[in-house]
Amino acid sequence: MTLKQRKTTKSTRVMESIRNDILSGALAPGEKLQMDILKERYGIGYSPLREALSRLASLGLVHSEEQCGFEVASQSLEELHDLYQIRAYIDTIALELSIQKGDERWEADIVSSWYCFSRLLDPAQKSKIETHDWERLQRNFLYSLIKGCGSPWLLKIHMMLYDQAQRYRAICINHHAKDKKMLQNYRLECQRLVDAVLARDTVKAIRISRASWENTVKGIAEVIERQTSSRDP
Repeated sequence: MTLKQRKTTKSTRVMESIRNDILSGALAPGEKLQMDILKERYGIGYSPLREALSRLASLGLVHSEEQCGFEVASQSLEELHDLYQIRAYIDTIALELSIQKGDERWEADIVSSWYCFSRLLDPAQKSKIETHDWERLQRNFLYSLIKGCGSPWLLKIHMMLYDQAQRYRAICINHHAKDKKMLQNYRLECQRLVDAVLARDTVKAIRISRASWENTVKGIAEVIERQTSSRDP
C-alpha cells in the first residue's frame, strides 16, 4: 500500500467515526470542531483529519468557513420541514417505482428486514433499546421498501437525505424508545405499511408513509421547541 493510499484509508476511517458521532448527536449541532481536540479524540494526524472534514462538508454534515475552521451543521425548524418535504417527495417516487418493479427477492428483503425491526419495537421486550440498534434496523427496513425502484441515483439521494434526517431524529429517539405506547403505535403503523406495499396498494402505502413522516416531523419539532424555550432567558 502506498503512502497516499494509507492516508486515504485513515481519512475514510476517521470520516466515518466523525460522521457517526454527528448523526448520533455525540457531536452537537453547531459545535466547533477544534483540530487539536479532534486529533486527540480520533488519534489521527492533521492532514487526513482535514480531508475527512472537507468530505463531511461536501455531504452537508459539517460547515466550513475560511479562517473560521469547521463546525457541525446547525439545526432549525425551517431545515427540518424542508428536509422532510424533500424526503417525502423522493421516497414517494422510489416507493411507487418499487411497487411497480419489485420482484420476489425485493418482497423477501422487506419481510426479513421488517421481522428484525419489528422485534426491536415490540413493547413486550424487556431489554433497553439502544439508539444504534434502532437506527441500523430502521435504516435497513426503510431502504428495503424502496430498493426495488431500479434507480441507483434515487437510492443515493435517499441515503443522503436519510443521514441528514438522522441528525434530527437523534434528539428524540431516546425518549421515544422508552415510550411503550409510542412503540406500539409505530409498530402497527409500520406493519400496515408493509402490508400495503406487499399487496401492491400504492395509494394506501403512500398515504401511510406520508402520515408517518408528518408524525415524525411533529415529534421532532416539539423537542426542538422545548429545547429552544429552555435556553431562552
